[in-house]
Amino acid sequence: MQMPFERSLFEPHMVVQAMRDSRYRHPANAIAELIDNSIDARATKVEVLIREEWTRINTRDRRRVSEMAVLDNGHGMSAKTLVEAIRFGGRTETQSIRKIGKYGMGLPTASVSQCRRFDVWSWENDIDRAVHSYIDLDEIEDEELKDVPEPTGKPVPQVWVDLAGEESLDRRRGTLVVWSKPDRIGGMRAETIFDQVEEEIGRIYRHYINDSDLTIRMAAVKPAELAPYLDKLVRPNDPLYLMPDSTTPAPWNESPMFRPYGEPKEFTFKINGREERVEIVYSLAKQEALGEYRTDRPGISEHGKHARKNMGISVVRENREIVLEPFLIRGGASGGGGSAPENRWWGCEVRFDKGLDDIFGVDHNKQMVSHLSRAIKDMFESEDPDSVVLESLGIEEHDADIYVIAFHIRQTTRTMLHQELRQMLSRRPARTLPGGGPKTSEEEVVDAATRVTDEDLKRGAVKPTPTDKARVELSDDERTEEVKKHLVKEGIEADEAEEKAAKLVQQGLIYNFEHSNISGYQMFDVVPKGGILNVQLNINHAAYEFIRVIEDEALQTGNEVARRAAVGIEVLLLAWARMEDEIEMSDKRMEFQDTGVSWGKMVHRVLRNLPE
Repeated sequence: MQMPFERSLFEPHMVVQAMRDSRYRHPANAIAELIDNSIDARATKVEVLIREEWTRINTRDRRRVSEMAVLDNGHGMSAKTLVEAIRFGGRTETQSIRKIGKYGMGLPTASVSQCRRFDVWSWENDIDRAVHSYIDLDEIEDEELKDVPEPTGKPVPQVWVDLAGEESLDRRRGTLVVWSKPDRIGGMRAETIFDQVEEEIGRIYRHYINDSDLTIRMAAVKPAELAPYLDKLVRPNDPLYLMPDSTTPAPWNESPMFRPYGEPKEFTFKINGREERVEIVYSLAKQEALGEYRTDRPGISEHGKHARKNMGISVVRENREIVLEPFLIRGGASGGGGSAPENRWWGCEVRFDKGLDDIFGVDHNKQMVSHLSRAIKDMFESEDPDSVVLESLGIEEHDADIYVIAFHIRQTTRTMLHQELRQMLSRRPARTLPGGGPKTSEEEVVDAATRVTDEDLKRGAVKPTPTDKARVELSDDERTEEVKKHLVKEGIEADEAEEKAAKLVQQGLIYNFEHSNISGYQMFDVVPKGGILNVQLNINHAAYEFIRVIEDEALQTGNEVARRAAVGIEVLLLAWARMEDEIEMSDKRMEFQDTGVSWGKMVHRVLRNLPE
């Protein structure tokens, strides 16, 4: 029975419009789709080429992009393969085992997201026998184009041959994709696009570039000119800062700015009888990158500004970065948020292959890992992130491993941020200035509280506690050894622990602030050792982020209001520590500590629900 109305499953121009709205964060991410195809075609050289034209803007002629091209020296395509590559959802057979592509939609989707027409030339044996086809949105909307035009022999435009590098243009094989009618990028200049390309493409393909598996060149010509005015190779942009030759500003452009942190962590999945592995690599800034003195502000240095753009967890699939996951930074889940300067001084990379796409939730245009992002978000937004109940989140058993990975990332990054980095920053000496130089709020409070307690003890205003007695009864060597053992137990290297212990004893300090990984809702713990009350701030507690942001604002900017706020909070903590130390009965002291846990739980929940 013939139906008197339209029954087509898809309306071509509406489908293409939907494809155009497959948003890419930058033109560089759309270009990356084409580079993925080049890698799948075993290309070793890729060129991103731009031609500009004069455009009248507010009575002035300005240079703007007229056409953009991606050229590679891959194995090329036959006429049949070319049609499949241009079709939405077409599948092409390549000789590569890498196969970065997912659904066969990268070339057409990325192209129409940036322009209204794209042309493809490809050759397998001889550039003079290249086959050509195209997609033009104007022709689709006018219903003139319903199928991929049959590929025909057509010379590769000489303008692109002239602009190509001698080493990149392989006349035996290759592919050229040209974007024209650039309505999405036509208002941009080549410099702007290339800045994004170097930053984004350099980060996405850093492993290929660093391993010398791929060279990416950028070149652009001005209107009516032949010689490129921009011509450079893309260097690796490594968010882990472990690669020697990179875009990092001097002096770190030729040697790594970070060092590896611990050994890589591996997880194993069983997928359809196959074993798939996940590897997580961590890195931490070198001491020299953090400045020479305690009052130095490494965050405003050129390398500090560079590191700020690379904050987050880098998720790498098939050696190609999918996303730099920012939730830890944006949401403050690592205990500092974007306003904590320390967040730029650690790195984390999660590596896996395409067999784990479903586990990680890789999207069609390879810009998201939704399942890992959800696991991180669920865990960090939980009131008790140390014991996320998967059943309450509706997580299937086979998906639970992604939460194990997220938990490992959370614990390790927090340790790096709050133990390692805090120690490295505090290890820097104070700059010698008239009057003794500035101190951190912690140092101010410890010095003042020590003086007050000493005075109170001398005039009998307070009773000596066991900690006070230990300070009198033990020799300096005994005290130093006891404090050293405590610091080693807290994860400090023996030599550094001995040096710090000796300094604390020699200065006659009664109090000391520490930063520890404490489970549960306890906001801080009080640990007396060697005649010193060690106040251990819980790096997992929401209050820790609050305190650190204030302290960092004071230290990094000299903000007097922030300094006073930090001092006030830390005075309250030392006052609590002293009260706890004065309670001699064990039962009463335990009740006091239980009150502290209840207080910490309420503080944690309230701070978690405050606006960022």
